[in-house]
Amino acid sequence: MNKISAILLPFVFGGVAVASEPTPEAYELIFNNVQEDAATHSSLRGPRPMAITVDGLLQTGWSYSGGGDTDAVYGFDVYRARLGLKGRLGEDTSFRLNGEWTPGSEFELLEAFVDYRGFDFADVRVGQFVSTFYSGFVANPADLTTQTYSITAQTFGQGYGQGIELSRSFGDVEFSAFYNNGFDNLTGVSNGDYAAGFHAGFDVCEGFSLGGGYAYIEGPTQYMSYTLDTTLSLDEFSLNAAWISDDRMDGWENYSLVTTASFDLSDQSQVFGQYEYGNLGGFAGGKLNVGTIGLNYDLTSNVKWTNSVGYAFDDIAVGFDTADTGWNAGAGQGEYVVRSFITISF
Repeated sequence: MNKISAILLPFVFGGVAVASEPTPEAYELIFNNVQEDAATHSSLRGPRPMAITVDGLLQTGWSYSGGGDTDAVYGFDVYRARLGLKGRLGEDTSFRLNGEWTPGSEFELLEAFVDYRGFDFADVRVGQFVSTFYSGFVANPADLTTQTYSITAQTFGQGYGQGIELSRSFGDVEFSAFYNNGFDNLTGVSNGDYAAGFHAGFDVCEGFSLGGGYAYIEGPTQYMSYTLDTTLSLDEFSLNAAWISDDRMDGWENYSLVTTASFDLSDQSQVFGQYEYGNLGGFAGGKLNVGTIGLNYDLTSNVKWTNSVGYAFDDIAVGFDTADTGWNAGAGQGEYVVRSFITISF
């Protein structure tokens, strides 16, 4: 502080000096001495070791489901409401807590994990989270073009699990491996249930990437799953195709292909289309054959308005998970779903 005082006092008591413009050399001298003095005070040494922010997500809107062999269902609803905390615990450590309310259910903890990036061999994530496996199921549905999970993602996706994941970058290759208490399992310690797998992504060139993963799941049903995906981005146009399959019911007769394309009409508006084709073997055997077109519009930087129309070209087999999608399994060919909802993120 003595150095700062020594610099400032001549300006305070010297009338001529105060009225005149300091030279560039004087500015540099002041700046260097202030930095040097600040380094001796803990409150001025830069960011504090711990920083926490609050974030959240609200999705609410109107939907209409009709056609097929069921009566029309329509009305307003809150699809999901999320509230979370995230922050930095240190230079190499961060954390995430996130929970969700959905219609007809109480608050459910979705994410609770710590990331550590201090090791040379890999970054480490420990806790409850979505493991890196199938690209169609991510922690936040607002990160998806359609702003919501597909039927395929809810049926075949990995969901949330409790365990550990290691990830590392090798140039253009991103690799991760995980071990947890089973796909879509939030019950904690279980009777021998577990899942282990890996995923690798490769940036072939600018705007074009490939990925794939494999998982082994031990639980009430013992099965394996694998996935392949590719993404192409060309200026305003984007295309993603993802394949996922498992042998839960009838060999590898359980699979689904999802293709999603989008085009940016402006900085605020985007048109998109998604097509899902799948098959289930065994007792719940049947097809998945639906298409959806829609429009996203950014009302503000954190409010997105999504409008979509979907059509089922075949009856959706009852084994597919249609919860929160607006679709009804077993409704018959010709079912259609109209949705208009907003996504508020903060």
